[in-house]
Amino acid sequence: MVLVINCGLINWTDSNKDYYISLGYNYTDLGDRFEVAEQHLVQGQSTYTKLYLTKWIGRKKYNNYYIEKGYTFTKIFDEFLVNPLDLLPNSRIEVLSVCDVCNKAFNNAYYMHYQRKINNKPDVCDKCRITQKVNCIDYLNKLKKAYDEGMFVIDGDSIRVKGKSSYVEMPPNRNNQIYLPLLNKSRISKEILLFISKLEYDVVTEEALANYWYENKLPSVKMNGYWTLEQCKECIHLIKSKGESLSTLNIRKKYNDLYTAIRKHLPYYDFLLCCGEDPIHYYYDFKKTKDRRLLGIYVEQSIRKMIEDHSNYFDFQQKDRNNRLDIVNKTDKYVTEFKLSINTKLSKEKNKYKDYNLYIIFLMGEEEFIEVTPEGYKLMSIFQWIHYNEEYLINKELLVEKLREFKIKLQDPITVFKEMHNYYTKLCEKVFSLSKSGESQQEISEKVDLSRRQIGRILNNQTLKSYVDNDLSIDYKEMKKKERERKVERNKVIIELHSNGIKVKEIQERLSKRFGSISINRIEQIIYKSKIKKGTTKGEIVATDFDGNILGIFSSSVEAARELNLSSYRNICTVLRNEIPHYKKIKFGYA
Repeated sequence: MVLVINCGLINWTDSNKDYYISLGYNYTDLGDRFEVAEQHLVQGQSTYTKLYLTKWIGRKKYNNYYIEKGYTFTKIFDEFLVNPLDLLPNSRIEVLSVCDVCNKAFNNAYYMHYQRKINNKPDVCDKCRITQKVNCIDYLNKLKKAYDEGMFVIDGDSIRVKGKSSYVEMPPNRNNQIYLPLLNKSRISKEILLFISKLEYDVVTEEALANYWYENKLPSVKMNGYWTLEQCKECIHLIKSKGESLSTLNIRKKYNDLYTAIRKHLPYYDFLLCCGEDPIHYYYDFKKTKDRRLLGIYVEQSIRKMIEDHSNYFDFQQKDRNNRLDIVNKTDKYVTEFKLSINTKLSKEKNKYKDYNLYIIFLMGEEEFIEVTPEGYKLMSIFQWIHYNEEYLINKELLVEKLREFKIKLQDPITVFKEMHNYYTKLCEKVFSLSKSGESQQEISEKVDLSRRQIGRILNNQTLKSYVDNDLSIDYKEMKKKERERKVERNKVIIELHSNGIKVKEIQERLSKRFGSISINRIEQIIYKSKIKKGTTKGEIVATDFDGNILGIFSSSVEAARELNLSSYRNICTVLRNEIPHYKKIKFGYA
């Protein structure tokens, strides 16, 4: 990584906009001036030294360091500008750097740059760091050679290191690392050195390390560069040779560290193909799988599409209070909850749907089945449900035929898995694509027929991990990081303009040119929050109408929930608006 010493100022133009955005600079507006690293400037363009703000503190050693560098001490807590080359080695000041791999500008703490520089290690931006390979095999073989040559010896639980004339016992530091002066003056984990002394192989290989891993004999400390793609393959082959299943469920449950490492390289399905295995054989079993939730969602979405093609009388995934209703009849307003099989437990429905006229339908089971539960719900097969709703359906016979074909297809796990895999892969690609184009999670939710919560979990790699392309996930995290930085910058501008006496309406007009649209209400919130000291309470919750008349004061969210007979006190303002009609046109704030 190149530390930026000199910078230049240029203006955003139509011709340079795309180029500098691709280099990691945050675009503001055409004509605005922005700072560019010398490495990205045209040759001959004027530059200046990039300086960073720091403070004098009450530590003599710290202050003397800068005084010896030629800086003049004033008084404690006074700020002064310092050249990045003069910063303390442990400084956490964010410095501008240029990545050696992608050539993009980015900020990181100076101490991280310094550590990698003195250790002669590659230092790149967060996105490119993933592609940097540390060869653990070479490192361990190097230590093995040092041990064989007598560079260090093991004496019980202590380690003696070869000096210029004799062996010296070297105590570990607070991180349990041993200093080896003859090995590039390295500090190496004591656990790794003890592991090296017990190696049963002349040469360390992926196969040897896989055996130690399987027997749980590896050092408990982190071994950088251990989980390479080749090491993952060797471990998978070893697991298979032991007669164990390579199914997703087995690997995730018993060998989660291996599964996590595999997912950083490839989706598990593709990894099995890379190992010469047939994923279908391991990846999915309709009858034995313990987690049928993904299958249920896939089947539900498929049946929903069929019903939509044959009727306009139903709403799907409609939100009502705290419930999301699978199917709602627009005419009769009765609710239909979909279940995969007749054997599915219904304990949740007893509380969730007690206030609804409810039908519970299933696909897998007897087509003629119909009964009324003790709670009064109608439980029936989807074919009976079609019969009851015949007047709302177009071409009932064709719909029944499609459902029967789909039901037969579900009996073949290979076909089901392939279609499920394609469905979820395309779904994840669409979600990330819409997010990249600027769509909000709510807008994406409406377009792909999933809840906003599910959209958020997909984007944050919390669900459907095996179907999400790793590059898409990295790009999304990078995009969200830039968004957060842009919001922080926007909030600083709002607070600065407000402190200068600029009215909220004018602040809104100025911000719209640089940061896009923002409501007056949001600007007021940001200004208000900036005045609240951290660690202090926010005060009472006040409900007023839009004319400023106070309608109610609550000492706490819990009290408000209790007095208004609400089921939840979390996000009290949202709950009040949703559950109490009287509060729909009320403005809430803190006293």
